[in-house]
Amino acid sequence: MIIVLDAEKMTTRSKAHPYLKEMLHFPDYYGNNLDALYDCLTDLGPTQIWFENEEKGGDFFRKILRVFKDAHRGNADLVILDQKPQMQEASAEEAPEVPQEETDAAGAGTEDTTEAAAAGPEDTTEAAEDPEEETDAKV
Repeated sequence: MIIVLDAEKMTTRSKAHPYLKEMLHFPDYYGNNLDALYDCLTDLGPTQIWFENEEKGGDFFRKILRVFKDAHRGNADLVILDQKPQMQEASAEEAPEVPQEETDAAGAGTEDTTEAAAAGPEDTTEAAEDPEEETDAKV
């Protein structure tokens, strides 16, 4: 996940922590201080952060940036991007494909078999149909 954070919204403690809590989906018990920020950042799953307007962030933003960099050393899933990410709105052409069986109004017998055909025949035999297992069950 890529999150764009605006440094202009992190110029003071009172502005920064509610903003970070909202943008990073921190828990309700987030402590609104730099130690709590570090703790929550080291618990994040795969996340890429881009800071915009860094030049307008000021002294408090620089403290926050230092915490992000320290947290990155403790959490390899947290990445601070050096370059602005290519953010695009998903268009109809880029939207993920939905298998035909989910979009067919009739819904009967219309399965997208492209992957299945490429993979070859499947073994549809279930483990319970194994004759040795049936023999063991009867004994």
